[in-house]
Amino acid sequence: MFQTKHFLKYTIITGVLAGILCYCYFLILLFLGVHPLGLPKELNLGIIIILVFACQYYYKTEIRNGFLHLWEGMSICFLIFIVAGFINASAIFLHVTYLNTNVLTQYIQDNLRLLTQTKAQFITQFDLKAYQNLILQTSKTTGIAIFKDEIYKKIFWAIILTLPISIVMRKQNMGPMQEIERPIKSVKSRS
Repeated sequence: MFQTKHFLKYTIITGVLAGILCYCYFLILLFLGVHPLGLPKELNLGIIIILVFACQYYYKTEIRNGFLHLWEGMSICFLIFIVAGFINASAIFLHVTYLNTNVLTQYIQDNLRLLTQTKAQFITQFDLKAYQNLILQTSKTTGIAIFKDEIYKKIFWAIILTLPISIVMRKQNMGPMQEIERPIKSVKSRS
């Protein structure tokens, strides 16, 4: 039986924790001098995956007595990715828009420098008009564009990773009562 209260509680708490940890990873990259909006930022995906496995394992063992339906696992995974992506994207947006605008300025300058270095290759593959359009779009990058990019990437990875993670975690106990679904444990509130 599906326990909506417990499902939402643990999934949203895990998603918020994942989002906060991803933002902390962003701050660590910034502190170390690595540009936090570049490619190393994508490694925060590992934080989310670890917490997805932890949440599914906890839900499976403590709430469902060793059972986890595929759709429960997929729902947990997708919801954690969405919540974590929103929290992380919001924190990064606030950071690059209000706290430290130099991060966004440096990101734009690095991208424009890279585009200038690869101009000849880009023009041979596409055309001059496309190159000029890309330069214009890159120079107009805003905090909202970073926010949207972060959300889109988390949704993309959620779609890709939800099924494999859920298949791995749905392995069920095959003890003597394998045909009978065990009753769900009641979680005692800690007051």
